[in-house]
Amino acid sequence: MLLFYVWPIKSSKVFIKNVCRQGRPRHELIVIGKVVNYEIQRAEMQGQQNVSVPDEIAQVLN
Repeated sequence: MLLFYVWPIKSSKVFIKNVCRQGRPRHELIVIGKVVNYEIQRAEMQGQQNVSVPDEIAQVLN
């Protein structure tokens, strides 16, 4: 089962930057960035303050 973590949109954008600084493999960053950015855009369009992120990505972001 996929667990979802909920983050404020602003901190989600910061998380992406932090992950990029951690020196992870580039292909991994691209996938994470695309998924999180997509969720951010979707949440913003719906007027939400938070983003749901799949568990495995949440673990990478932490």
